[in-house]
Amino acid sequence: MDKDELVSLAKEILDKVMKFSDGGAVAVWGTISHQLRFSRNKIDIAKTWHETNIAILMEKEKKVNITSISLPATKNIDKILEAAKLALERSQPRPIYAELPKPEEKYKEIPNKVSKDVIEEPGKMADVAKRVIDTALSEGAKRVAGAIRGNYYQLALATSKDVLATDEWTNTYIDVRAFVNGEETGHSSQLARGFYLLNPDKVGSEAAQIAKLNRNAKALDAGRYDTLITPNAVAAIMNLVAGSASAFSVLMGTSFFTKRLGQQIGSEKITVIDDPHSEYARDPRSFDDEGVPTRVNTIIENGWLKTYLHNRFTAAAFQTTHTGNAGWISPHAWHIRVKEGDATREEMISELGRGFILNNVTYIRFQNYLNGDFSGIIRDGLFYVENGEIKYAVKGLRFSDNALRILKEIKLVGKDVENIFHWWLEYDVSVTTPSILVKECGYTKAHGL
Repeated sequence: MDKDELVSLAKEILDKVMKFSDGGAVAVWGTISHQLRFSRNKIDIAKTWHETNIAILMEKEKKVNITSISLPATKNIDKILEAAKLALERSQPRPIYAELPKPEEKYKEIPNKVSKDVIEEPGKMADVAKRVIDTALSEGAKRVAGAIRGNYYQLALATSKDVLATDEWTNTYIDVRAFVNGEETGHSSQLARGFYLLNPDKVGSEAAQIAKLNRNAKALDAGRYDTLITPNAVAAIMNLVAGSASAFSVLMGTSFFTKRLGQQIGSEKITVIDDPHSEYARDPRSFDDEGVPTRVNTIIENGWLKTYLHNRFTAAAFQTTHTGNAGWISPHAWHIRVKEGDATREEMISELGRGFILNNVTYIRFQNYLNGDFSGIIRDGLFYVENGEIKYAVKGLRFSDNALRILKEIKLVGKDVENIFHWWLEYDVSVTTPSILVKECGYTKAHGL
């Protein structure tokens, strides 16, 4: 469907909703997705799919109901809305309610949101994959596997407050693993607006180099070690920050920022920004799901917690202003940007002295959301450093620490900025970040080792 058809469908469904609702909204998403996968140094599969999905919000007497359907289901839209109407009537009124916002006269124009090669030249993915594979093999890898995605999104939003807005953007990302032997692996990833902005040589080389460093890994005791956390792992930690910055998480008791607004919660060296207007954002949105203009929000500034992220309901609960981060249920970050420092990677390793380099942390799970205690699986590289030199890879440890403690104990922030998105990011928020050097990070023994 083209953009005009998306708008027409959104308006048509909204008209039906408003026959039994006080307020409502309809968001229609059109997506074209390309995926190419490769393993054992060869391309396995390439596919493309087209989807149209519709989210429907309806409200009456402070009761709220949300229904999601795909395009084929619209042939039964009247039956679907009748069932949704019944569910709405049986719902309880929200204890805290706010009406949908009125439209803005103009939304911010974000330049270069659409890269035509993602739409018109998906065959470029094969060229990117070949360069990744060839580079990794030339750098000493034996096997290379991974995936490349390219997505084109169109969005039409219609609300009962006369919002009628459209948006479109593209993104592409690559996720690569190189193997030397079974347990000697290296990982690298990259996010960009279009295929031509990816750097397959860098991604392939980095994955291979990390895999080679993982040879002959040794066991070390659990404990606390100063740690240079590289961008892939920093992105995973910053997804925890993004999740805790949502005012909904605060209200639900799952945020380690609860009751800490306006307090110094981190080192003066750390500044974290939600920036949907960034040229590196995976989802460079001009407006949020309630039709409010998106904006740049500084979450942490020089260690001070400056804001939670709000939609209309959480803004009402906290008696503050909407931040342009709606979700209909939960507000969320669009794109996290960690302000870069002035240290090179080499300077940070030298400053580390004796400690670890952590390349990636996955499957992060909280033991205590409010305190920020978590643990995650270390993959594709934990390296012991002594006197500024990598001595050997380390095996058999988990990364087990506290998110607030990490923020407070940041000693250096690098200038080695990378743009990261991969499937281990717990809140699916893309991150632009440098490395960070953190004092006395916690490590525990992995189960059975």
